[in-house]
Amino acid sequence: MDTDDLTEMAYESIIIANEITDFLKCDLGVRSKDYKDENAYFNGILKFVQKIRNDPKAYLDSWNLFE
Repeated sequence: MDTDDLTEMAYESIIIANEITDFLKCDLGVRSKDYKDENAYFNGILKFVQKIRNDPKAYLDSWNLFE
């Protein structure tokens, strides 16, 4: 699936992510290619964001942002 295939509601998640950080926006946008439909995309990014919430240091390290 491409970000062009997302509904306005789903695309809003990428816009909200951009308000947090450009890195998160990129992560959520690029992940759309990993899912066959929007429901799978929502479930996938929810798990991804929960993983970040549980270990934000690891996420920051993945982008070399943690000092």
